[in-house]
Amino acid sequence: MISLHIGIDDMDSPYGMCTTFIATKIYRALTSAGIAKPLDFPYLVRLNPNIPFKTRGNGAVSLHFALRRSLIGKVVRLVSEYIKRYAETHGKTEPAALIIAGLLNPIRRIYRKALYDVVPLEYVKEIIENSEKIPLYIIGGGRGLVGAAAAIGAYPLKEYTYELLIYRDPLMRRKRPYDRDIVLEIDRQTRPQTFANIDYERKRPLIYPHGPDPVIAGIRSFKLETLEEIARKLARIWEIDCWEIFKTNQGFGVHLRNYASIEKIRPYQSVCLLGRVATRPRIIRGGHLFFRIEFKGYSILCAVFKETGLLNRVARLLRVGDLVEIYGGVSPPSKSQEITVNVEMIRVVKPRRVFTVEKERCPRCGGAFTSVGKNKGYKCKKCGFRTPKIRYRRKTVPPLLEPGLYMQSPRAYRHLSLAKRYLDYCGALPEALRPLLPRV
Repeated sequence: MISLHIGIDDMDSPYGMCTTFIATKIYRALTSAGIAKPLDFPYLVRLNPNIPFKTRGNGAVSLHFALRRSLIGKVVRLVSEYIKRYAETHGKTEPAALIIAGLLNPIRRIYRKALYDVVPLEYVKEIIENSEKIPLYIIGGGRGLVGAAAAIGAYPLKEYTYELLIYRDPLMRRKRPYDRDIVLEIDRQTRPQTFANIDYERKRPLIYPHGPDPVIAGIRSFKLETLEEIARKLARIWEIDCWEIFKTNQGFGVHLRNYASIEKIRPYQSVCLLGRVATRPRIIRGGHLFFRIEFKGYSILCAVFKETGLLNRVARLLRVGDLVEIYGGVSPPSKSQEITVNVEMIRVVKPRRVFTVEKERCPRCGGAFTSVGKNKGYKCKKCGFRTPKIRYRRKTVPPLLEPGLYMQSPRAYRHLSLAKRYLDYCGALPEALRPLLPRV
């Protein structure tokens, strides 16, 4: 028996197809036929969300099996057949699959880099071409090969949540069963095991996609059994084609662990930057907010969009001199805007200390003193009490923001967004995983 790893990417289509749906069909065909034994759940691997040529959520899928070496050719043919049957080709995507017998350490490096940076296709092809000792099979050789390799490199996932994906027949592009009451019921019954089901601020469900793809709903959880129960319940209510539970790297902010220097960042990266707030937050028409941070003589513009909700309101309270960590994606310069970090999270490391000077008050009535004249002392405005001199006291002004991590509202979450604030509130975050999150 050997291990076989299948990576699939770039099969999402604006016409409706979804990479996870094709992967589900392949996974079920291989397991139901007894060709291969799963080593783990199917993986839904989210990569750098700032890539400009992504179709939707920049997710790739990988499948991991144990099987006899003599069956590898059969697996390759089956994968090719399903991709040919379901993939919808058009000008924006370049579908690809990578099949590896064994596992390569360089493939793991592709995954780590693809979480926060742009990975050139040539870089991936060079690694594959230099890997002669382990059999490699490529179906399609376009840009999808990057995501396919990265998805394989995520194995085995050490930080993971689960996502239940429920599918309709891809040939039936009718309206989804949009039911807010069902989402509210699921959230009440399963919280804190599930998360990011609904945006209570706007009373809007978050489990329904909006495109023509086969996905009816996606529900995230830390607990496998909870999702299995939900899947069985919804399968009785909705008319579905199939469902599958994926193990995924969502919910831990793994794309925001690239601690970088301001002068070295590049467009489309996901970064974490340390710096001091250099300008007062400036709000423009529409509610978007801009400020600058600086560190060691370098500065960069930061944007907090209105759609981030809570984070936008928090950013308005920043003071010049506050020491912060900024987490977000780097936008390239344009005619109207310099290179900018689109902020997803802000960690206030150390608020700037602000002082005020207070005059001593009248000991008789508490009124304010005023000068009578040069070297003539002071007089209370209220009761007339006189004193030759008064004392001044320096007082610390409480910070507007306490040290801690501040996040966007749930409606602005990306798939990889750190769900720590929500999870801490619910008490759902497994204790073993807490040390892996950014400090708060």
